Amino acid sequence: MTKTRQTAVTQKSSTDWQTPTEALTRFKPDPMAMDSHAAVPVHTKRYGFKIGDFGFILADNEKAEIVDQLAVCPMPNTPVWFKGMINVRGNLVPVFDLKKYLDMKDEQPARRLLIIGQGAKAASLLIDELPEVVEFSKLAADMPPLPPILQTCTRKVYLYNQFIWLDLDFSGIFTELGARIAA
Repeated sequence: MTKTRQTAVTQKSSTDWQTPTEALTRFKPDPMAMDSHAAVPVHTKRYGFKIGDFGFILADNEKAEIVDQLAVCPMPNTPVWFKGMINVRGNLVPVFDLKKYLDMKDEQPARRLLIIGQGAKAASLLIDELPEVVEFSKLAADMPPLPPILQTCTRKVYLYNQFIWLDLDFSGIFTELGARIAA
């Protein structure tokens, strides 16, 4: 004769279960552990480039490319700070010179172009040096005095190596410059 085993299955009643809120809040973090993380500064690494007295920061998801100064086709009856247009892979890209727009000295005649954006939404700036990785750990305490066009398009201001770095809305500044050309 074979023995049959019977397994006792016990079911919990609904009164034995915790509510979802109780289940999610049953563990409390150690307060000492929380305090040790508060003192660690947050570092942000981004690419930045310089134009005159200012440093500008590219957003993490910003599409950008450096090109040696291509043949810029000047446009008649435009301001001196609008250099003209270049052809980049079949797209016409405007070239702006912020140094001239902001009346800064230009001691580097052979500068590079930084194309920001893609396709029909691309625009370029003349830059002084190649972009560099910049690490920020603190915002500037106060907004420094900036030219009006930079004030309206600046999201945040950082200090790094005694230099002012602006987190700029590039699409906003390109729109503003384009509107000033059209006016």
